Amino acid sequence: MVVNEETCQKIWEAFTAQLKQKGNTNAFMVFSNTKPMKVEEGWLYVGFTNPLQESILLELKWELQEFFSKQLNGQKIGFKTVFIQEENTNAKKVLYTDEDKLRYLSEKHPLVDELKKKMGLDPNI
Repeated sequence: MVVNEETCQKIWEAFTAQLKQKGNTNAFMVFSNTKPMKVEEGWLYVGFTNPLQESILLELKWELQEFFSKQLNGQKIGFKTVFIQEENTNAKKVLYTDEDKLRYLSEKHPLVDELKKKMGLDPNI
């Protein structure tokens, strides 16, 4: 099987669908919003825009390599992560954690902070 960007994209989508089936929501969201960039000399370069995405990608690296190897009939491919600086500050930011969601709401509606303090709420519980 020829290992190129198109082939890797199809395998990536199949792996992402498998994550959804398993109920791994966080990983599914990251893999849905992250795409392989290019294939070069046996390496698949994957772009990410924040450290949380990279950590989830690296956490599933071995499972991903095994999946790719099976799909490529035993052919091995390595993965390298590449940080992508978002140029457009108005781009839609994906909120992953409860803390990110609370921070976003607090920025949009300052009364949320006051309510959080009055009620003694902690988003990490």
